[in-house]
Amino acid sequence: MRSYAWRDGLITHVDSDIQYLGQATFDPADYPISSVNRMFAVADLRGVRGELVLQVVEYREGQVLMTVTSRPETSTVFFRKDGTAVTTLGYTSVADITAGLEEVVGDGTALYGIGFNPTRGYWADLTDDEPGVVLSRSRVGGVPVFETRRSETPAVATFSPDLLQPAAIAQAIARYQATPDQSCDVTVDMSHGRFAPVARYDCAGTVRFTDMAGRDMTDLVGSG
Repeated sequence: MRSYAWRDGLITHVDSDIQYLGQATFDPADYPISSVNRMFAVADLRGVRGELVLQVVEYREGQVLMTVTSRPETSTVFFRKDGTAVTTLGYTSVADITAGLEEVVGDGTALYGIGFNPTRGYWADLTDDEPGVVLSRSRVGGVPVFETRRSETPAVATFSPDLLQPAAIAQAIARYQATPDQSCDVTVDMSHGRFAPVARYDCAGTVRFTDMAGRDMTDLVGSG
């Protein structure tokens, strides 16, 4: 492995203490490095202070992303391959819930469970190509989605992500919140043994349930 640096308009070979340990490789031409000024402006608006630094790095398990951070480091803004910034999602609006659920579902076709709350962020447990393995995806704060796998065969049935209705979930949250800024822990799965998934809302210890259309069914499935 050889390292190069571009300084004062010249590209030169430099010494580096970076070791190649199987990290993902990439073609710099695939990333909009020419848009660095725009990405620096976005990072500045998001509170990154100091000498700004653009990096194209492996985020985890082969996923390569761009980041803008600073020296000394204050915070980091992640950018996707198309140059758009990874935003911090909320947990009450239709737009944020739609985006969060779509990101953790990804290309998945069968869910064991999915949900979100301000502590855990958005998450989904999905079937994997390998039998006896659960694929988990999480999206927390302004950090991109990351995946993990675990050996497990859940006892609950799977369901299609096409059944999810973010607008109905957002409306139910607004109905069950004691105040507009109260957070709720939302989970959707088949654990109640019904023919379709049920959404569970825990808003400060008060638990309610709805079907996928947002109709209250707490009296049908219980209170816990």
